Amino acid sequence: KDDTPSCFPKALDVGGLKTKCISFTDLQHILNMATATFAQTAQHVRANTAAPLSSRALTARRGVVQLKSVRAQRVALNRRTVQVAATAVAAGKLPFTFHLGDTSITLPFSVAQAKDLNQTIADTIEAFKKKEAAERPQRMEMVEYEYRGDEAEGDVMIEVFCNPNAYANAFQAKALITVRSQGLKMTSEGMLSGIKADVEEFMQQHA
Repeated sequence: KDDTPSCFPKALDVGGLKTKCISFTDLQHILNMATATFAQTAQHVRANTAAPLSSRALTARRGVVQLKSVRAQRVALNRRTVQVAATAVAAGKLPFTFHLGDTSITLPFSVAQAKDLNQTIADTIEAFKKKEAAERPQRMEMVEYEYRGDEAEGDVMIEVFCNPNAYANAFQAKALITVRSQGLKMTSEGMLSGIKADVEEFMQQHA
């Protein structure tokens, strides 16, 4: 409690000065310095140690990684689309776009292909009319349009499928469109009437 020196049985090394006697004041000063040094070290460790991510942060980070992956896939798809389109134009085909709700598919198409697809859709609509006029329920055949072409020459394989038995009339009917090219495959669904409008517009533009 006072400044009277107290002797210890072993020597102390304080700042490089070895001594066997030390006062309470000096001892308190040494303890304060040690406490301050420990606090600074602990603060430095906390500042340089990454805090564990919360579940929300982990989910956000995974979302960023997935978004980057999707963007990379879209870039690859766009590059392949450009390559296919260039080859198709050289073969005398023109860009044609299916508008399928929130999805748009642009591919090389010929007027002959458009006429075949348009005829298939027209036959389907006519079958719906006969179904509505029939006194008894009738089961309709599945509607399928397929164009395979030569993929090595840049042709895009197209499949259009519709199950007319699943819809009351042609205005409610939907068709499933599958496009394949150079290992890529894309499938989307759209209204049959909308597909017919796209085909007819293409035929009018390139008649």
